[in-house]
Amino acid sequence: KLEEVQRILCPPGSNNNFALTNKKIDLPELQGDPLEIAKEKCEEAARKINGAVITEDTSLCFTALNELPGPYIKWFLDKCGHDGLNKMISSYDDKSGFA
Repeated sequence: KLEEVQRILCPPGSNNNFALTNKKIDLPELQGDPLEIAKEKCEEAARKINGAVITEDTSLCFTALNELPGPYIKWFLDKCGHDGLNKMISSYDDKSGFA
């Protein structure tokens, strides 16, 4: 993940003169809207290291399931697996979603 961010923010030949490092920080597992979770995680991480941060959080939202599992995708996969998620949306015409 760090290499991907470095390629985006500090591509070869760019004049960006800042260093990027990664650091594992234990953050609480928040519940709620994906955007609010991402914002709160970023703010908490910044407080913990007393500096600027970039965090990553994963969500998967299916239209047919009213945007579930959303930020709870990890737990859905742990309990249901990929097949279980596929079965949940199989009876719906609209199988669209976003991550």
